[in-house]
Order: sequence, then C-alpha cells, then structure tokens
Amino acid sequence: MRKRKLGRSNIDGLDPGIAAAVRVLRNEGVETVQSCEGGSGHSFPEPTVRFDGDRAEGYRALEIILRRRRIGQLELRPRQLRRVWDIVDGELVGPLWELTWWSPAYLRSLDSSPAPSCHDEDART
Repeated sequence: MRKRKLGRSNIDGLDPGIAAAVRVLRNEGVETVQSCEGGSGHSFPEPTVRFDGDRAEGYRALEIILRRRRIGQLELRPRQLRRVWDIVDGELVGPLWELTWWSPAYLRSLDSSPAPSCHDEDART
C-alpha cells in the first residue's frame, strides 16, 4: 500500500484531541473516514477514529498506534478495536473499523486516584 503524506490543511477542522492520531494513521496509509475526540456534545463518548480497510487493516492501524503511543503531548492508550456496521434507513452500511482510546479525563483520573477494586460477581457471600 502506498503511503500518503497528510498536509496540515487536510486536518483543519478536526477535533484537536484526535487530530494527531488521524495524522499518524493517514501518514501510514490508513484511510480514515470519521474521527471525534469524544465527550459531551460530541458524536462519540470516547476518542474514536473510523477507517476503511480489509480484514487486516484494523490490526495494522492498532500496531501503528502502539508503536507511537505518545504523539507530541498526546498520550494514546488504545481501548478497543472493533468492526462496525451502521444501520441507515433499515439497511446495514459497512463494515468500517473503529479504534477508540481511553479519554484524557479518564487517564488524568488514574493519576490522581487509587485504582478501583474489582469484584467477581460470582463470589458473592
């Protein structure tokens, strides 16, 4: 696959909290189609990038992000990689790959509070 370099004008207008991740992915040839930094008033609850590609493209994109976890001041901790189909007017559209990250607010909370304890629901007394 031929790599494309993404110029500054191509990311103008993207949410600042996700633009660096989009640039990294596009510079490696990943065909991003939608992105959002997530949160209240946004399209997605968490930072998300959607992209086209065959069965292997999601794994390739994840590998790119894992290699570049820190992009400038932005730390990217991947949360989920998934294949999604939207339902538009009762019809399936897709699939697209979707890569999500832990939100910056969540990561900040980890630095300032003790880790939550986990409980096995089957171990009730």
